[in-house]
Amino acid sequence: MNVMLILGCLLCFLRSASGQCDATLEVDSVTGPPQCTPNGIAQLEDAKEKALSECFLECASGYNIHVNSDAGASNLQAVATPKTKTCSKQDIGLTVLCSSVPLTCAKPFTEFPNACTGVLPLVSGVNVYVAFYTYCTHGTSSYESVLDTQAIFDVHTVCRGIYKYNTQSGTCMGLPQGKDSCEQAGIPPEPPRIADSPLRFPLVGAGSGQCQANIMPNTVTGPIGCTKDSLPKIPDAQARAVIECFHECAQSYTLSWDMSSSWHAAVATPKKQTGKCSNGLDMSCSKIVLGCTNTFGEFPNACAGETVMQMKFFVAFYSYAKEVEGKITPVLDTRVIVDKDTVCSGLYSVEMGECMGLGSGGVGANPKALAQPPQLAVVPPGFPLEKWPMPGDSSPTDAPTDAPTDAPTDAPTDAPTEKPDEPTEKPAETTKGPEPKKKEESSSYTWVWILIVLLLVVILAFAFYNRRNRLMEDERRLRDAREVEIPSTVNRF
Repeated sequence: MNVMLILGCLLCFLRSASGQCDATLEVDSVTGPPQCTPNGIAQLEDAKEKALSECFLECASGYNIHVNSDAGASNLQAVATPKTKTCSKQDIGLTVLCSSVPLTCAKPFTEFPNACTGVLPLVSGVNVYVAFYTYCTHGTSSYESVLDTQAIFDVHTVCRGIYKYNTQSGTCMGLPQGKDSCEQAGIPPEPPRIADSPLRFPLVGAGSGQCQANIMPNTVTGPIGCTKDSLPKIPDAQARAVIECFHECAQSYTLSWDMSSSWHAAVATPKKQTGKCSNGLDMSCSKIVLGCTNTFGEFPNACAGETVMQMKFFVAFYSYAKEVEGKITPVLDTRVIVDKDTVCSGLYSVEMGECMGLGSGGVGANPKALAQPPQLAVVPPGFPLEKWPMPGDSSPTDAPTDAPTDAPTDAPTDAPTEKPDEPTEKPAETTKGPEPKKKEESSSYTWVWILIVLLLVVILAFAFYNRRNRLMEDERRLRDAREVEIPSTVNRF
């Protein structure tokens, strides 16, 4: 019995020593509706709502976050113990006990990045759903690890803030001791969902917000209808008018996470949404609901969806990095599919904000390696192709340029826009597709010529050897004849 007790105590000690951190809320970092910030709380008129909001801030002002040392707890379970024990508001007779928050983590407690969630009960019938995130972000001069938090009161009240942390032993949610730099801005894993939470926890981390993306006209390529210059060649007047309207809708999008859905959902909102098109057609630009292969803020990524404007347009966006003139460059690529013979491609410039792991400051791209976009797995109903087309090999001619985004420009003679009549099955295959085949054909021709030369050398060698043997045989016969002739002459004398 004593041995078992000692082993149990030792196990508890080892579990408690595996990691913990002291976290203090940076009040100035707190954002959200009035119920979240001290200044906003002071303006609340309802006394109970004001008191509950103040007590939540007091309870959440500091935590000791550590692994759950209870017997049977897994390495995905942790506890956030508040430093403040009680909060009293005598004017309305309210006392709140600051309870410990049992947490469930997306990864083992010692791994980074990470996300842990739990429920903080304030009073009877009032629960606050809390999430803690650890990830790498841009600091003032370099990348640094952060301890982020979000709290959901109801569908209208979501608070966010940053904790200062100090790891006491081991590691807390993968955080290092002190704020040493990390290698690259990123996002945490999607936090575990709490069953009765009114909302999903919002997306956080690099590239998780929204961005303004503008088309770069000189990069657009494809068959008739893909470029503005080729629109007059569409024989059907109605189809030509609709496609022209789509061009105007696709000039600029705001790409953002779809908060009502999962972390893998996003929305592309056209800058132009209402009013007639320039050709007089009365048609509005609608939002495109996108499904992403990875979490929306992750880099590289691929997101796709469809929109209907009398015709169906299937649209995909790809964030990845490719080599351009010896430099690794992050890009936002696109593919638009109208039918199996009409696949358009182009590049967007990210002018403002962050999305899909990209940003106007180059967020997301690892300068040391290329990053190919993932394959889009979901094919929507009525999709004209077997699978989504993917960007092909990088090519300097596909690189982003400083061309204006409000109107098409006169492209150079080798630009894709000067060939609107040239059919393309898949833009992803047009960059360097034919070259490997030419190399294979030229190499096969080389081997043929080498074999022919070798065969000629063998034939000539055989002929020379055969001729030499015949000459030697003739010479031997002549010598034998002379030897026979000399004795006969001697005998005659």
